[in-house]
Amino acid sequence: MQREETQYNEVGRFQAIQMGNTGVFIIDTKQGHYWVWAIGRTGGTLTYAGQVSSDLRPGETVYQVPSKK
Repeated sequence: MQREETQYNEVGRFQAIQMGNTGVFIIDTKQGHYWVWAIGRTGGTLTYAGQVSSDLRPGETVYQVPSKK
């Protein structure tokens, strides 16, 4: 039995979306993991934010950012 290798460099697998001037949302389109890369004055922080659940329905709100006052 041959072991299947995971390819992390597949074209289009990882998508990045800029969030204003201070962050980037990164998603693995194959396995659903996502990260937030926050950029500040002292450098950057890459934070694992979770995994998209397969039991969600299209358009369902997963998380809502509180509005600034």
